[in-house]
Amino acid sequence: MEKWEYFYETVESEPARAGDRLNQYLNQKGNDGWELVTFNYCHDYANGKVVKDYAACLFKRRGHLIETTETYAPGL
Repeated sequence: MEKWEYFYETVESEPARAGDRLNQYLNQKGNDGWELVTFNYCHDYANGKVVKDYAACLFKRRGHLIETTETYAPGL
């Protein structure tokens, strides 16, 4: 049975740099062996203006379930 390691992280950036920052982040994760599973993008507004962008990313890669569980959810 194939086992997967999962990693969730939220990346935040100022709107003017969001695209470049996100591209760099996703490419680095890919180089590290992570595959993007799901992606959610949202904005933070103040006075009708976008002040921060967020990208919530869930990645997976082949791994060892025991190591992953202990790393991310100790005691399970």
